[in-house]
Amino acid sequence: MPTTSALIITWLIKGDSGVRELWRSTFLKEDRIKYYGTALLSIAILGVVAMLVRFAYDGFRPSTADYPDLGTNLLLAPFLLLFPGFTEEYGWRGFLQQRLQGKTGVFLASLLTGLVWGGWHGMDFLMGNWPSDIFNVLVFFAYITGTSILIGYLYQWSGRSVFVAMLAHFSANIVNFFLPVWNTNAGLTTPLIFVGLLWLTALILLVIELRSKSTA
Repeated sequence: MPTTSALIITWLIKGDSGVRELWRSTFLKEDRIKYYGTALLSIAILGVVAMLVRFAYDGFRPSTADYPDLGTNLLLAPFLLLFPGFTEEYGWRGFLQQRLQGKTGVFLASLLTGLVWGGWHGMDFLMGNWPSDIFNVLVFFAYITGTSILIGYLYQWSGRSVFVAMLAHFSANIVNFFLPVWNTNAGLTTPLIFVGLLWLTALILLVIELRSKSTA
């Protein structure tokens, strides 16, 4: 797991004090609800917008059968909120991005983190769990890197709170598990709109970052 690896490597490099520092990065120094709320809604809102854009484009509207039932939602939501973010984001944000962004800036550090994140999940392609044709692989990496950039900026904006990154990670999983954005039975239009919105948002954040640096 990325978090376990991050803790072991941090301990080898910095010892117990480094591990304590990594754990202390979990929560905000100032408890502000806007950070938590923005992270929790961020990527899920883009998923909803993608579905609305698809409806405006060709009138497609998912059927109720495309959504998971209430029991599945209640069962999966706590797991998706706590487990993936906890087991991954200390590695992706608390360790990897944290060390990259001092040299590269937030955008490139988040992009590189996303490529590593995508490679880690890419085992599903090798195991045959996901379609491994080149187009699906490219769409997946476009999605995972775009998502990583958004999470990376939220992490930095919050004062480098790993818990904020966990909530944004959960926001991505809301799209993946609870919204029929990736329903390929309806074609790839909605997934491509969603990925396009992710990258449009990422590029807007890059422009804001560059402008802030030029005026500093």
